[in-house]
Amino acid sequence: MFRRAAILLLTSLPTAVDAAAPGGIDPAVTTIFEKHCVNCHNEKKDKGDFRMDNLIPDFTDEMTAQKWAQVMFRINTGEMPPEDEEPLTREEIGKVVDWVSSRTEEGRAARLARRGPIEHHRLSRAEYANTVRDLLGVEYDVSAPGALNEDPMWHGFDRIGALLTLSPSHVDRYFKAADLVLSRAYPDVEPKVFKKRFDAIDIRYARYNKYKREKMVEMGIADKVRAPLWPKGDFAGLLPHWIPRGQQPGLYRAKIQLSGLPGPDGTVPHLTIWDAKRKRALFDEDVIAPENQPVVLEFEAFLEMPAEIEIQNELPFPFPTDGNHTRNVLDHQDHGFFIHSKDASMLNPTAYKLFDDDGKPIHPLLIIDWIEWEGPLTSEDDLAKRKSYLA
Repeated sequence: MFRRAAILLLTSLPTAVDAAAPGGIDPAVTTIFEKHCVNCHNEKKDKGDFRMDNLIPDFTDEMTAQKWAQVMFRINTGEMPPEDEEPLTREEIGKVVDWVSSRTEEGRAARLARRGPIEHHRLSRAEYANTVRDLLGVEYDVSAPGALNEDPMWHGFDRIGALLTLSPSHVDRYFKAADLVLSRAYPDVEPKVFKKRFDAIDIRYARYNKYKREKMVEMGIADKVRAPLWPKGDFAGLLPHWIPRGQQPGLYRAKIQLSGLPGPDGTVPHLTIWDAKRKRALFDEDVIAPENQPVVLEFEAFLEMPAEIEIQNELPFPFPTDGNHTRNVLDHQDHGFFIHSKDASMLNPTAYKLFDDDGKPIHPLLIIDWIEWEGPLTSEDDLAKRKSYLA
């Protein structure tokens, strides 16, 4: 039953509208036109090259309907009658506007009814994703490998009915999509919510976490270490082995605390949260925040599990490799610990320079404290949507 209901999302079905044949002019409206309009807009005196005496009430003709729309507009705005003529009362204006508006809609319906057969088409990928989200509150990534076929483009548009054909491969993929969507909306076992914060040690020393953490705890600096990220650099944001086995895909909320220090020329560091498996950005933003006053940024993104996410400082130039060596530096993941730009006591003295002697960044720099993930998220509204189909 559910599968049949879901597959109906494949097509967008237009509704035929029957329109009654247009009639004559309302007698009350005719009286208003004769009193205020016809004297100046007739065969002998057609002010503005516009005649009212021969304007037929055929709203099924688009050109005629446009002339009536012009009449309504000029009366409704007070442009007509002119100031030297007797103005229309509110009641008269209301009658004219109501009559023209209703007849215009009737004429539009009649014109649509006269059209030839309408091209039926399937939903585009974006429309399908939006539809299942609206109906069931389920996030479905239509661009995932093996998901829905890419929609053909025509002059920049991907919703042309004649191009949105439905081949056997489309049908097969839509059935699979429907099954997947319904399994997420009505799972056999409720998914466990994963919520965990990963600190600078996890982020900066992902490969050497245990060794580094033990060493920093022993040194008494584990709660002080931060992760500086230079241009074109990247750190771990979420790794598969950080995630419980069997964690479900879905919408996840992320929070990240960091500082952003512009370079000497004012270039601002640019944070990008990158999905390494899907090769796409989940979130990006320029960051300006003093080293001692970090900001917390929050966003939501759909994650396939197990996810592999990177934190990047995405700028159009690479980290320099000119061989500068000073004590105020950082190098590989297994050397040096960063605490503050003005505290070089824990740094490796033989790596690339990040700060000058005054503690100012030489390059646009992100300094990351932690990143937190929570999900999959399901709102009360989404649950209510799903329950409504079970009633």
